[in-house]
Order: sequence, then structure tokens, then C-alpha cells
Amino acid sequence: MRGQSRGAAGLLHQKLELDPATLTAESFWPTFAELHRQPLLRSFEQPWLFAAVRAAEHLSPAALQREPLATFARQVKTWMMNIVKRGQELGVIRTDMSEDLIFAWLQALDAASDHWLLAHWSKLDREAIAHISDQTVDGMRRALAVLPEDNPLFSCSLERQFSIAKSEIE
Repeated sequence: MRGQSRGAAGLLHQKLELDPATLTAESFWPTFAELHRQPLLRSFEQPWLFAAVRAAEHLSPAALQREPLATFARQVKTWMMNIVKRGQELGVIRTDMSEDLIFAWLQALDAASDHWLLAHWSKLDREAIAHISDQTVDGMRRALAVLPEDNPLFSCSLERQFSIAKSEIE
């Protein structure tokens, strides 16, 4: 039972202890990657924990609104959005999308990776799991990267870039 207490609740507690204000532009994505990787590596020793957390994501909206799951879901989303907001403040996460869409993208990439991991878990070692986690975070980073038009250092919009490129071709 003691190992279980360090399970999902322990992993969430570790994440919630991170103060987003301590993140810098340089530390943001490496820290995010580590926070993503560690629960997976801990689950290597307890695969039931990983499967249980993933199964909770498929509960009905009614089930997710009942306690204690409702509180847990709110804590996870609040924590994630605080991290996203900090990333936006640091200029490492785009600002041209709603918070809900950003959260949905993060969830979708994470769920796709988790689905694949569950299907292949018995064939993977710790190194492979860490690699898949890092690839997943890289996908998240690329999806949420600041686009040139979001960055004040770039004065040329995408439409303008396409127009320039088209004129060069013609």
C-alpha cells in the first residue's frame, strides 16, 4: 500500500510543487520534459499505475464531475495551464490560440503517446520509455512553438512570407 501512496497522488504532488515562476526560457522545455518523463519511468516498475491513470481519462463527464476525481482533474488542468501561461510569458509558447485549445492539443499528444506505450509496454525498457516521452514533449514543443508572427522580433506575417515566396517563384 505504501508504494501506492507514492503513485498517482505522489506524482501529482511532485508536479504541483514546481513553482512556474522559477522557470526561465532556457529551463522551460527541459523541465517540462523531465516532469513528463518521470511518472512514466516510475510506472515502469508499477505498470498498473500507468494503466489506471490512463483509464481515468476515459471516464464519463458525469464521473469526472464527482469527487474526488473532480478535484484531481481541476488540479491537473490548473497546474498545466499555469505552466502554459508561464511558457507564454517567457515567449516559448504561442499566444495566438485559446487556453482550451492549447490544453486539448497537449492532452491529445499525450493520449496518443500513452495509447502507443500501453500497446507496447511489455516490449519496452526504461530507455525506450524515456525516449518516447522525450519525443512526445518535442511534439508538444513544436506544436506550441512561438510562430514568427507571434514573436516581436519578426515583423513579417505568414501571409506576407507566402506572398514573398510566391513572387520569388513567379
